[in-house]
Amino acid sequence: MTARVPGSLVWAPGYNVCMTAAQAHIQVRGESLAARRFSTSDYLRMIEAGMFGPSDRVELIEGMIVARSPAGPRHHHVLTRLTTLFAPLYDRLLPSVQGTIILADGEVYDPDFMVLCPRPGGYKASLPQGSDVLLLIEASDSSLKRDQHVKLPASAAAGISEYWIADLDREALLVHRDPQGQSYRDIRTLTQHESVAPLAAPDLTIEVREVYA
Repeated sequence: MTARVPGSLVWAPGYNVCMTAAQAHIQVRGESLAARRFSTSDYLRMIEAGMFGPSDRVELIEGMIVARSPAGPRHHHVLTRLTTLFAPLYDRLLPSVQGTIILADGEVYDPDFMVLCPRPGGYKASLPQGSDVLLLIEASDSSLKRDQHVKLPASAAAGISEYWIADLDREALLVHRDPQGQSYRDIRTLTQHESVAPLAAPDLTIEVREVYA
């Protein structure tokens, strides 16, 4: 499926997008073509206009509309487990599954799982931003490099205090805390027999083996 966006090339999943700070190019049939970057407001207007359907798994990364990695059964299983494990928080915080977040202009992601701060009226008037996120979790197999080298720096820069990656291939949990610039100072890899408590809910113990059970 392709989508035509105003003033740009036709975008389609699977194109090889090469991005630099100043410009972006897209490889189409061996040709490198200039591609337009989009602001967050551009992207949100496209969503509101119905330019992307429910089956279009896309995000805005560095101003480019990029296809998300396909989600297989392991991915869906881990999201179901996370929803169950974080259920005790529903009376005081706001767990969110594959919701949308604005990290910066040109950076609009749909993380697999988030724990958000409650706020009066909820989030029906505006999307959450980095300051609203207490914990962000990505479930990663084929998307591991993107989650580590693209989304993690953006999350740290947005001030998200805790960023976890559920590494599906190793059945491990990569815990990142204490953001500084575009990285985290406290990084730990937890395996099946270890556990962790979110900074925002120190009374909730998450056993790594239970994430993959």
